[in-house]
Amino acid sequence: MTFALAFAAFLLLPLFGLFVWRLEDVRKLDLAGRIAIAGAVGIVAVGLVLGLLSVARIDWSRTSVFLPLAAIAVAGVRTARGGTYPSPLKPKTIFLVLFAAIGVLLVYGLVTARMSSGDIHFFWGPKAIRFYREGGVSLAVLHEPSHAYMNRDYPVLLPLLYSWMQTMAHQMSFEAGMLATALFLLAIVAIVRSISGDDATAVVLAAALTYTVAKAPAGGAGEAPLLLFEILALCALTFFQDARTRGIIASIALAGAASTKLEGATFVVAVAIAVVLVQRNVKRAIQVCLPAAITLGGWVAFVKLNGLSGGYGGATMPIFLDVIPLALRQMAKAGSYGVYWLPWLAAIALIVLGDVRRAALPLLVAVLTTGAALFFYIHVPDPTVWIAGSGPRVLLTPLACLYVAAAAAWPGLRDN
Repeated sequence: MTFALAFAAFLLLPLFGLFVWRLEDVRKLDLAGRIAIAGAVGIVAVGLVLGLLSVARIDWSRTSVFLPLAAIAVAGVRTARGGTYPSPLKPKTIFLVLFAAIGVLLVYGLVTARMSSGDIHFFWGPKAIRFYREGGVSLAVLHEPSHAYMNRDYPVLLPLLYSWMQTMAHQMSFEAGMLATALFLLAIVAIVRSISGDDATAVVLAAALTYTVAKAPAGGAGEAPLLLFEILALCALTFFQDARTRGIIASIALAGAASTKLEGATFVVAVAIAVVLVQRNVKRAIQVCLPAAITLGGWVAFVKLNGLSGGYGGATMPIFLDVIPLALRQMAKAGSYGVYWLPWLAAIALIVLGDVRRAALPLLVAVLTTGAALFFYIHVPDPTVWIAGSGPRVLLTPLACLYVAAAAAWPGLRDN
């Protein structure tokens, strides 16, 4: 029963994001794409409700949490009801078989803990448990000596999501947390497929994400939800034509990314630079990044004011330019994923076969996020161990960006 209730918490997330269904470009997507986008928005909604309750010093309970979320769900249902939506995209039999096979392998790898990241057991999970038991994000918990190894200054969206799961089930279910990774990855594929209308690109993306997340390994950790927000933001900025839809979806997704991991902050900066350079639109860059900047700025201020030291000050450490060649070699080794860079080569091949100009924005973000990773790695005299441990997960972001670029460049792109 615990697992069923905990997993149901993740399945309910799209209910809290239904209010975006009537946006011009979202309502043109098929059912799977709309559900996936609503799920990503729902994560942010849940995090916002739990965060605001903590700020107001209202203890989390089923009553205090369910009431505002129920109000959001009802408003979303009323907004989405009555709209005209396209029929689902029906894949050819061969692609349906491939999607099913990849999905089975993904779920098998997660339920057998073959894809399990130690972070869910020693970092995200324990933090979420402590927050839930304290009835909110607690300074007392963050200041405990035992909390130091859990990166006390780290963004808290994923622990909040795992606390939401506990609100449903009354205790942590690591199995449900692991399987949530499958939901996040499937949502990414659904978004890209729904927007592009191309099954071939979506199948390659599904295979690449399943394999690389397994090799990282990143099951249950912050990478899957981070990738969901990043891909959604890039897809909105790359494909959506309606300014209102693009602004709302991209800003929510970027705020979610910045609230999930430290790397989310660098992704937001990369997106801002790319929008200015590629789309030549400073106003758009400010608009879509402003919610993320406010969210991140508020959290950093909270960290500084309460003496929670950590990773946000890492960029002020000394830089060792002489280790750049070593760092590049180690990053290349980590990014090979044991198959000679095949996931990267597949994405690049899809891009080359299409119109590269249409892929400019996600391509530039891929380059910038790779450069950001290199920049942080050269802040230590020998980053070999650091890259070996984190590189396969950090490089998931630029890899995913390449697949958005592939969807944009691929000749089979469906007009939105």
